[in-house]
Amino acid sequence: MSDPCVPTPEPSAQPSSISDRETTVEDGEGELRPLAASRQLLADALVAALDSDGLPRRLAVFVAAATSAEQVLLWLSDDPDGVQLGTPAVLAPSDLNAARERAKRVLEQGKALREELPGTLTITLPLGLEPFGVLEARFNEQAQTGEGELEALQTLAARVAGVLEESAQRRDLVQELGRTQALLSFSGQAMSELAVEPTLNVAVEQIADLLGVERVAVYLNGEDGLRTAAARGLQGAHELIAARMLDLALASGRLSGGVIVADALSDGRLESLRDVLVESGVEAVFALPLEAANEVIGLLALYPAKDGVPDESERGLLEALRNQLAVAVHRASLHEQATLLGSELEHSLRAERQAAAQLRALYEVSRAFAQSLSLQTTLEAAAKTIAELVGIDVAVLYMPDERQEKLEARALHVARGDLEQPMRAILGRSLPLAGDIARVIKAGLVLRLTHEMAGEDDSLRLLAPFLERGSTAIVLPVATPKEVLAIVTLISLSPEQPIRDETIEVALAIVGQAALAIDNARLYEQQKAFADAMQRSLLPDYEPEIEGLDVGAVYAASARVEVGGDLYDFLLLEDGALAIALGDVTGHGVDAAADMAMVKFTFRSLARRYPEPGAFLAAVNEVVLEEVELGKFVTMVYMKVDPARTELACACAGHPRPRLLRADGSVESLPVGGLALGIAGNQTYEEIRIPYAPGDAVVLYTDGVIEARRERELYGTQRLDDFLRRHSQLGARDLADAVLADCREFAGGLLLDDCAVVVVRAR
Repeated sequence: MSDPCVPTPEPSAQPSSISDRETTVEDGEGELRPLAASRQLLADALVAALDSDGLPRRLAVFVAAATSAEQVLLWLSDDPDGVQLGTPAVLAPSDLNAARERAKRVLEQGKALREELPGTLTITLPLGLEPFGVLEARFNEQAQTGEGELEALQTLAARVAGVLEESAQRRDLVQELGRTQALLSFSGQAMSELAVEPTLNVAVEQIADLLGVERVAVYLNGEDGLRTAAARGLQGAHELIAARMLDLALASGRLSGGVIVADALSDGRLESLRDVLVESGVEAVFALPLEAANEVIGLLALYPAKDGVPDESERGLLEALRNQLAVAVHRASLHEQATLLGSELEHSLRAERQAAAQLRALYEVSRAFAQSLSLQTTLEAAAKTIAELVGIDVAVLYMPDERQEKLEARALHVARGDLEQPMRAILGRSLPLAGDIARVIKAGLVLRLTHEMAGEDDSLRLLAPFLERGSTAIVLPVATPKEVLAIVTLISLSPEQPIRDETIEVALAIVGQAALAIDNARLYEQQKAFADAMQRSLLPDYEPEIEGLDVGAVYAASARVEVGGDLYDFLLLEDGALAIALGDVTGHGVDAAADMAMVKFTFRSLARRYPEPGAFLAAVNEVVLEEVELGKFVTMVYMKVDPARTELACACAGHPRPRLLRADGSVESLPVGGLALGIAGNQTYEEIRIPYAPGDAVVLYTDGVIEARRERELYGTQRLDDFLRRHSQLGARDLADAVLADCREFAGGLLLDDCAVVVVRAR
């Protein structure tokens, strides 16, 4: 965290989180209004965090850009002395200390604080119902800070809290997905081994690496009790400790949840083994019995430090690993027995190989799910895969609606084509979120439907005759470790092939992997919607109407989740000319959004002061050097179109050259160029002035257009020029739309970068 009272840095230095330098951008009377007008849209966009690195700092910058506050400060309770600053300003030590005291009071009291200070009004707001941080905004006493402004600030504070909470949840989800991938990797590798010893050695090493525990062991039952089958980092008579832990698990009936001893030396249950504990260096124990074929075959034990006992999430992962390990050990044991017995057990060996193949198939299916970005595509793939792998006739996936009042049928797969329409009519209707169905979604239960249950439910009544004639149906929860996302109804129409308990076990394993894929796709769509909303909130929602000019603009977001850096804006100058800026900020995500907000504010602040293109870009370059971090830059083309003089003036900073489309269909490349903004100071940007006639049009675009790719081929400027010639008679907006549509079609419908196109045509 930077100290606000350090000496002023050299002009080339980048701004720290707290800076002593005044901003060089002059606001101008009323010039903050466009950002303030977009405040509600920005607040609505802040519904999910895209990345967590430096997030508090970027949120402070974003709140500052969306309000008329002259300063925004943000604290988190886990670092009460640290502060993130949203705007450049001079902050004296006494001011900072006073702000810290206000923040501590708000954290303690959990309510907002409003204070009138000399020349300023401070509003200090808690983040969250149980505050985990504080947001403070300082307003100049001349600023209009009525109830509407204060309510908007409170809304922003609530959204900021939501973003920070969502970021933490997202980190948890990423961690959970990583652990699931590790589980699948472990399962595939362990099940590929055909001997007990290699299987257990793989298990011990992978569990130790996965959880960061040095001492791990697997014990198997033998004629004389537990024996060490595989171990890491252990010494002494640790088998005695393992035997005692297994006795404790069996006595308490905790075969599924395991037994925890958080402090082995002080726990009375291990008092008789104190000397063994000291000799072995064991401080704590977590033990899970291994069970296969309804028989306890051994024990999985971890010996962490006292402060390293697995938490609830890690215990859940260990239980899943334990189950896979027990199956793998059981399978390997059967194989060894089959080797000894020869041909008599060949059938058992084939069955075990089939089980291993099914597990590998499940791994491939889960990996294929994870590659899908569309929620609907993922749901349809899940329904089809579940039905095919389980071997049933019908699978229907239902998800709660937005109001959590009913379940909507989102995907249906029927094995027999002649039955698809009847089954869609019977099962495609919404289900009320009540009764037995509600228990499945709320408690994660497995429900076996009977014809009596279906007959009593209007939404399932048409299914009752099938069940009465011997069809079977079950309803399973589609759940991640944290929540139930949906339910799936599985139906076997054949009385000779009912859905048995073992079928349900296989279905639950597949559904568990489908849940992770569905949650991943749902998270992607939420993040994509947030990114698009944030991007569009910084773009103008209008096209200027100026006599003598036809103006059209269009923007398309890339397929990436992050916010892009494309930006364009319009401003009517005092002499009646139209100023147009189109640029591209390096990077993606919230960082790029903050930089875009800064560039937009700079354009609005400096365009009237420096109306000519060359002078404008030179001035903006100095601001970008001060405000954008080292290594990042902005490309920009700036154009001034004067309808009174029928003349356009243009200058460029590292941006693709605009195209001048004449009324006769010819295309010219405007000869402008210069160094991108933010690379070096004291730059001079040459400008050109060109007369235009009615029917002429100028086309500005970002590099996403000409760099659209089809395999190894780029769209390119030649293709763009040819397209403009063929469509030279289109109006400004129609031409911009047509360019973007042609670019998207060339790329196969998937844009890998943002694209923006602005067209200005003389009437």
